[in-house]
Amino acid sequence: MAPLIVSSPLISFDPNRNKFDPPVLDVSYLFHDPNGDALSFTLVQEPDPLSGLTVGLWGHDLYLGGSPTIPASFTLRATDSQGLYTDLTSTLNFVPEPVSHGLIQSSGTLTQVDLNTYFTDRDNDPLSYTIDAMSSSGAIIASINGNILSISGIITSPFSLNIKARDGYGFSATNIIRF
Repeated sequence: MAPLIVSSPLISFDPNRNKFDPPVLDVSYLFHDPNGDALSFTLVQEPDPLSGLTVGLWGHDLYLGGSPTIPASFTLRATDSQGLYTDLTSTLNFVPEPVSHGLIQSSGTLTQVDLNTYFTDRDNDPLSYTIDAMSSSGAIIASINGNILSISGIITSPFSLNIKARDGYGFSATNIIRF
């Protein structure tokens, strides 16, 4: 019988810190041979060189490097002593990133902001948003519905909101929105 895939790894790159999670992956835990045969591992598809991602396989350790700028994938092969194999393709996940903006000028009793313009996710994961912290500015109420931040009340002095964006894998980034 051919080797089986036991687990598909989540490999992420945080552009905010220029770090991989994990930076090194023991691929032997991703495969199992039902016959108990020893497995060897090869990289059968490298990531697109334009992606900025580099991967290297040394024995059963996969090393991740480079400075990825676009989504990329690569394929590992586990081969048993009889020549039977299985392939596992892994795609790099990007952590959300904050996008800088200037001070928001508001007038009236309702101000709405599209939070999708304050964050980006290079692999286009849907993001969810929460208010992490808020500096005081009198009698205002802040709420989020989907990607829209609503500020109700008259803003009488400068204040800021810390907004956290989270992707479906639990990775997050925080941005400060100033009014």
